[in-house]
Amino acid sequence: MKQYFYRQISELDFALYTIILPKQHVDVSWATAQEQLYNDIARRILEQLPLDTTTDRVRLMLDKRKSQADQRALNHYLSLRLHEHLPRNIPLEIFSVSSDESRGIQAVDLFCWGIYRKYEISDLTWYHAFTPKIRAEILLVPPKEKEES
Repeated sequence: MKQYFYRQISELDFALYTIILPKQHVDVSWATAQEQLYNDIARRILEQLPLDTTTDRVRLMLDKRKSQADQRALNHYLSLRLHEHLPRNIPLEIFSVSSDESRGIQAVDLFCWGIYRKYEISDLTWYHAFTPKIRAEILLVPPKEKEES
């Protein structure tokens, strides 16, 4: 089914930008700053995008996974970061939708599943199907806490 899905979309002009944070490398201090970590990873992904060549508009669709207040804060944060990289005359739209309402987010989830399988169980079957669409794949490993002497 995944191969069929990919054959249907493979000719579309899209690219995948990924950041992988293996959970086994997340210590307690990072876990307590989960919202900050989520925002930082989102910013790092957006910095990889070739936004300076945009000629029409930018529409950023986010999975609605946060409270309304947290979502507004994230939208504001990402808007500020994106405007640093966008040409001045390019409009920016940021909106959140539930993943069950968006085929785009469902497709992204499917690609994420393939990346997860690559790093967690070394299963490259699905990952290899969409590898040509990957433009950035960054393995983010947080620094380990310094041990006290």
